Amino acid sequence: MTKSVLAKTALITAGLMLSVFLCEFGLRAYGVFERPSLKKSAAEFKASADGGKIKIICVGDSNTFGIGAEQGFSYPDQLQKMFDKEEPGKYKVYNLGIPGSNSSMLLKRFQGWIEAYEPHVAVVMCGMNDSWNLEDSSYFLFTKDANSLKSKLKRMLFRLKTYKLVQLAIINVKYRKAFKTPVNARGKGDRQDVIAELRTASDLAIQDPLRAKKICEEAIKDDPGNSDAYLYLGRAYLFVNDYVAAERSLKAAIEKNPRNMAAYTELSRLYIMKSETRKSREVIAKMNKVDPGSEELFAMHVFGIPGGGCVFRLLSHNLEELYKIARENDTALVLQNYPFSAPVIEEVVDDFEKRHHIPVVRNREAFDGLDYREYSVPDSHPNEKGYGIIARNVLEKVKELGPFRGGAI
Repeated sequence: MTKSVLAKTALITAGLMLSVFLCEFGLRAYGVFERPSLKKSAAEFKASADGGKIKIICVGDSNTFGIGAEQGFSYPDQLQKMFDKEEPGKYKVYNLGIPGSNSSMLLKRFQGWIEAYEPHVAVVMCGMNDSWNLEDSSYFLFTKDANSLKSKLKRMLFRLKTYKLVQLAIINVKYRKAFKTPVNARGKGDRQDVIAELRTASDLAIQDPLRAKKICEEAIKDDPGNSDAYLYLGRAYLFVNDYVAAERSLKAAIEKNPRNMAAYTELSRLYIMKSETRKSREVIAKMNKVDPGSEELFAMHVFGIPGGGCVFRLLSHNLEELYKIARENDTALVLQNYPFSAPVIEEVVDDFEKRHHIPVVRNREAFDGLDYREYSVPDSHPNEKGYGIIARNVLEKVKELGPFRGGAI
């Protein structure tokens, strides 16, 4: 019996290991064939027929790659079309967006891209994935336990595409549960209209925080005891950088429903964004007492997400290194913020602009007053129309630059 159990265990283990290997092999093979242009050598690019043109590399993550739009309608693709329409043959735009990439991964590749493309301009939008993707991440430079076994294991695991795929799947499930399904949206009398309004506010939390705020305030007026109304109001305040109001609303959500784990999660993240690590840990400790088996608490333990203060230092460090490389190679650097609210990243970009006088494309501000849902897909990536606005913003900023290296204007 014992030998039989051992044999079955060994067979299952071998099967799992083979499955992981095949999955990893398949993901890496897909990456090679999906983006063949990235595999060209520097000599091939230097020999290509783009002499005399102003060359622009667009560096970033999925928001540069073009997730959310049909192929050919990313912002770099639309930027190329706009340049061709206004000044045919003068500009060449390269899309170097890599979905899921963090700023450290982009920094690692940046010198090679500069040598390969010899660009006049590098347009950079990054940082959104710094809080979860630790592959090649400089995050460990800013942690006290950089050489601990746990940190080393994380670095090793994040080199596996299979592991990152699983992490993304967990994030997706967590997002849908935490943002799409109210945990206490019933309120008085099981009001279905209030539930529907709060679901709308949840959808709008990133896309249109001001409208979400208004919906939540009306829901609170109708039902002052509705915990989720305060939760979504807190999220709306977070996306407009009003940390004081966000903290007040999230605490109210917990007061109305002490088991609203999503409210605890948001409050913990608020303190992380403010670099108030001690308060964040206190909130997590309360979560552990209230419901140690909650999905929200499990996700926080699984990810070990870096704090906002750490992300600030991490992104600032990586942008400094990008800036040095660009300056050493006489390449103009242009930064962008995201089309949706990303407070920590915006703070980094603003700080960098002040210190180095770097031109910044302010995409989020360009969408103020617009219904972002018309310009995005459900996960908040821009759609074709959204990328069109970003492309126009970049075009206007690039045309303000020059003369470029080699006399190009």
